[in-house]
Amino acid sequence: MGKLQLAAKEFLAHGYIFHPKFGGDDYCFSKSFSKASGIYTIKFEITEDSFNRAPFPIVESLPEQLRNRRLPHLLLGKYCCLFSDTSIIDPMDINELVSSWLHKVEEVIELWESGDYSGDYVAEFSLYWGGIPTYLLESTELNKNLDVYSFEREAINGISSTEYVVASERKIAEKWAHSRSAVGLIEYRNSAVFVKLTQAPYIHYDHPWPPKSLEDFSNWLLMASNEPLVLERLLVALAKLGKWSKDWNTFVNVIFQYEKEFFGVSFNLPTEMRKAIVNHYGPKSRRGRGKQARDKLRKRIFDNSREKIFPLDVIPCSPDYVIERNRATSSPILSNKRVALIGAGTIGGYLAHSICQVGAGHDSGHLVIYDNDVLKVGNVGRHILGIKFIGERKSDSLKHYIEEQGLDLDIRAEGKFNLSSDLSRFDLILDATGDQAFSLNLSSKVSEYRSQGGKILLIHSWISGYGHTAKSMLDDGVNGCYACQFDYSKGSVKTELYPSFANGKEPDVSHLFKRSCGENHLPFGSEASMLAASLAVQLLRDRNKKAPSLLMRRVSNEAIELKDKKLKKKSDCPSCRS
Repeated sequence: MGKLQLAAKEFLAHGYIFHPKFGGDDYCFSKSFSKASGIYTIKFEITEDSFNRAPFPIVESLPEQLRNRRLPHLLLGKYCCLFSDTSIIDPMDINELVSSWLHKVEEVIELWESGDYSGDYVAEFSLYWGGIPTYLLESTELNKNLDVYSFEREAINGISSTEYVVASERKIAEKWAHSRSAVGLIEYRNSAVFVKLTQAPYIHYDHPWPPKSLEDFSNWLLMASNEPLVLERLLVALAKLGKWSKDWNTFVNVIFQYEKEFFGVSFNLPTEMRKAIVNHYGPKSRRGRGKQARDKLRKRIFDNSREKIFPLDVIPCSPDYVIERNRATSSPILSNKRVALIGAGTIGGYLAHSICQVGAGHDSGHLVIYDNDVLKVGNVGRHILGIKFIGERKSDSLKHYIEEQGLDLDIRAEGKFNLSSDLSRFDLILDATGDQAFSLNLSSKVSEYRSQGGKILLIHSWISGYGHTAKSMLDDGVNGCYACQFDYSKGSVKTELYPSFANGKEPDVSHLFKRSCGENHLPFGSEASMLAASLAVQLLRDRNKKAPSLLMRRVSNEAIELKDKKLKKKSDCPSCRS
């Protein structure tokens, strides 16, 4: 039995009616649900593609009292949104898959029937609000004066458009514009203020939607339970703009936030209105701020206003928001940390990009990248950097590459790392050199620093087994150090405790290296470097006492599978026991 036939069987089992459709490849099913408020009729049109992505059931009829309302999970007033990420169980189990759709539809109908869905609007509100895309470059937790700027940008497809940003300083807006391929100069538009809402934005059916005027907007926003505190916050925020608008532009953008959702509105606020607000809510005002004064201002500024409003689709883009949004509970927290990355080669490039995404260089922290080598053509095949940076110092190039991502981080580029450097300048050192001699010397230097009372975390990440194994280890002063992974019992010759190959299975070294005067090249793909970098980030996560400190992954089938180890200090270690 085919997938469509299996789906049909499940629809019929749930009481849906099959409707033949001539000349098409889709199957149609409908069902009516009788509720206290009236009849809901839902229709599904199913094709083979429906099993890859949840369909949008068609809402053919609603109870009369709901027909002119904006309902959550109802797109364009016609389609029921099933949320494919939460509704699909297993596309290989057609019966279970279709059943999940039908149960989700019934959940949505019950929600509509209840009338209690203000909370469901929160995550979807921007869809209903729409508006001009406006990028918010500041953290809303910071009490800063905000301004709106605009610039023309050219998209990858060559189409030009105007982009709007909200920032506390012009240089922040200019940096964003540069990252966004701005064409021409950036222009100041008007001031902006920020207001936190006390409850979720909600579409009330007895108000016109979308609001067109300032009066409509204020009547919608300032409802009875929401009005006193929100109006107070709005007036206080507007009072901070002063009596006179900057550059004689009397428009103002107001950005509203509820939890992690944002929306905004832009409207004209004439000078006489600004003066009235400042007289009552300005820092030097001695006039009352009670209910009577608030009501008078509301009536004067909002309730009797025919000023047109312009909705804003506010998109938070501050480093705080970008970094925190995808941080899981166990993700590393590098904000405010002083980090040194030694080595901007193939491992260092991917590692730098990853740690910046989890906060390196953010807030009061900084990231210093050390590497004096120059990027060459041969490096491009496995490096995160491309031909744009050929001939440039790797540390400078990597700093520039990260800054182009637009996160406004404190990234610094240096040349060669000196082992006599003052380690107290760092909280964390990441060794991505892949140079065994350097790593041993760095490990000894860190051990010596700790013996004098210093506290620092050290992570080494490297490619082992001639490109067949990726390894990363954490040296926290409690577990073993980099040198502890070697056996020194055979005198001057040290051997790996955890080699990449079984005895007798080592490859012929003479055929692996490509040698030239002053440089040896070991061919291996970027997947080894990305794996080594990801192991280093994994070691930065919140850890318990039993967590391994040495992570090892084979890159090819020629290497043996190695289990992660909790590396212990060796009594004969020449580094941490000396």
